[in-house]
Amino acid sequence: MNGKNIDFSKCVIPSIIYATPEIAWAGKCEQELEEGTYRKSVLPIAVSPKATTDDEIDGLIKVLEQNGKIVGAHIISKEASSLLPIFQYAIENEISYNKLEELTYAHPTFAEIISESLLNLDNKAINILKY
Repeated sequence: MNGKNIDFSKCVIPSIIYATPEIAWAGKCEQELEEGTYRKSVLPIAVSPKATTDDEIDGLIKVLEQNGKIVGAHIISKEASSLLPIFQYAIENEISYNKLEELTYAHPTFAEIISESLLNLDNKAINILKY
């Protein structure tokens, strides 16, 4: 860009399908990770109070964590393309999932699902039923 070399990771380039709901992903998928070396969080988008309020409950969020870092995110939701950049930034900068869950997310917003998905990695999600 402007005659300068810019380092970037191809795996962090976002992929988005603009449909209803949107589908967005960045980073690695489970098939790229060795079994037993990562953890995943999968939550229905209905966990988001905003999704429920807006009656936009179709979809899910999946986060892949390895060695304390987020390595992949996959979102199917009305706001998937808007939610993905937070995960892209975390993947690119190797930010720990614990650090990312410290962000304060406005309520009610679709972005709250990010916090929930990260808390769910440690079985601490707030807005899901515990069985």
